[in-house]
Amino acid sequence: MEKPDIVNIDRGKYGKCNICLQKKKLTWEHVVPQAALFYDDLVLKSIHQQIHGKQIDYRTRISQNGLKLRTVCKECNSKLGRELDPALIDFLKTVKNFGESNLVFNPTISIRCQPNAIIRAVLGHLLASKYHLEFSEFDKTARKIIFDYEQPIPNNFNLFYWAYPYKNIAAYRDVIMLSQRGDFGAVSNFQILKCYPVSFLFTDTDKYENLLSLKNYNSESPEKVDHIPLNLFEKHAPNWPESIGVDNIFVIGQAGASSITGIQKKDLNTK
Repeated sequence: MEKPDIVNIDRGKYGKCNICLQKKKLTWEHVVPQAALFYDDLVLKSIHQQIHGKQIDYRTRISQNGLKLRTVCKECNSKLGRELDPALIDFLKTVKNFGESNLVFNPTISIRCQPNAIIRAVLGHLLASKYHLEFSEFDKTARKIIFDYEQPIPNNFNLFYWAYPYKNIAAYRDVIMLSQRGDFGAVSNFQILKCYPVSFLFTDTDKYENLLSLKNYNSESPEKVDHIPLNLFEKHAPNWPESIGVDNIFVIGQAGASSITGIQKKDLNTK
C-alpha cells in the first residue's frame, strides 16, 4: 500500500489562483522568497501529520529549495516577486547580517526598510501558502488590497514581528489561539509565517505579548522608507507562539490542519 503524502503542496497544473481567483496555469510560489532562503534541505510536515491520533507512516518529503506550493498563477507570482518581495528580502538580509555580526552589542537595532511593502509581501505569501482555496474574511480582504496600493491595509490587520534565530519555516493559516496568553476570556484568529531570521504574525488585536507591530504603516505607501526597531536578543522558543499549555490553546480547521512546517534535515539527523 502506498504511503500517504506528508503534506499537500501541489494543486495541479491548472486551477484557480489563490490571489486573483482566475482559473489559469498554476506556478510554484516560494512561501519564503528563494533569495532569502538561508538554510539547507528541509523536511516538510503538516500540522495534521503531527497531531493525528493514529501513527500513520507518511511518505517523507524533502525540499531542497525551501517551502513552495503550486497555488498561484504566473502573473500574480511575478507581480509579488517584482513589486513586493524586494522589500521583504532586503529586510530579512539586513537582519541576518546584524544577527550574525559579532559587533552588535545593543539588543535593539534600527532597520531601514519599506514597512508597508513588507506587510503586503507577507500577505501575499500567506495567501500562497494555503493549499485549499478558501474564502475566509482574511483571505477575501487580503486578495483585494495586496496589489491595490491606493487602498490602505485595514486596521484589524495587525502584523507583529520578532527575531527568529532558528533555521526553520512554518506557515500556519487560520488558527485560533487566546487573544492574550493566559487570558481565557477571548480568542482570536491568527496567521503566522515563521522563517529565519524574522517571523511574522497577523491578528486583529492591538497587542500580542511584547511583540513589535507594523500597524502604524498600514496606511502608508509601499514605497515609503522608514526605520523600525527589532530586539535581536529577545528570543522565543522555536515552537512559539503556537505551543499549547496552561497559558494557551490551539484550534484548527481544514486550513490549519494543512499548515506546513519545515525543519532542516541536518538538524533532525543530529537528534
